[in-house]
Amino acid sequence: MNKPKIIKIDFGKDYIDLDHDIENANWLYEARKTKFKYRGFFINLAERYGESHPKFTKAKVQKRSYFAFGAGRGLKYVWSFVEKKKTAQIELYIDVGDRQGNLRIFNFFKEKRELIEAELSELSWEELGGKRACRVALCRPGTIVKINKLNDEQKKEISDWFMEVTPKFVGVFSMYIDQLPK
Repeated sequence: MNKPKIIKIDFGKDYIDLDHDIENANWLYEARKTKFKYRGFFINLAERYGESHPKFTKAKVQKRSYFAFGAGRGLKYVWSFVEKKKTAQIELYIDVGDRQGNLRIFNFFKEKRELIEAELSELSWEELGGKRACRVALCRPGTIVKINKLNDEQKKEISDWFMEVTPKFVGVFSMYIDQLPK
């Protein structure tokens, strides 16, 4: 299915031309439905996590394939579905506003890679070339498809995986976040 054609009218605003292709209307409908499924998944996960971790403060859950919450010092923990990798992951997202500052923090963690990975197993260390941010991610084993293709049992398995790995991931990185140079 092709993405809809974007047309420009009135002061450069983008509009989707749905009159010429019914597939475009279906694509838009599926995209909206998918966003609401992500939102529902992350609302449930955040509520579950909050029940067992009282210090957890929820941010507003958006209709996106990820949910971010504060890690301190301008960093974020992120639960996400990554379509390119066909996986779910928890990550430490590093974006303090400038590329050099992000790289300093990323390299600080990378210097402690052996210690961190001794606790969390193999992580994905990503400088995200061409972007300002960096990330360190723990990927869920196995592959997944888009959320709208998952049944309830598969969603529960992924949610359970997040519930299992998040406390340890947060605990390990929190210890090092507290050691970041000011």
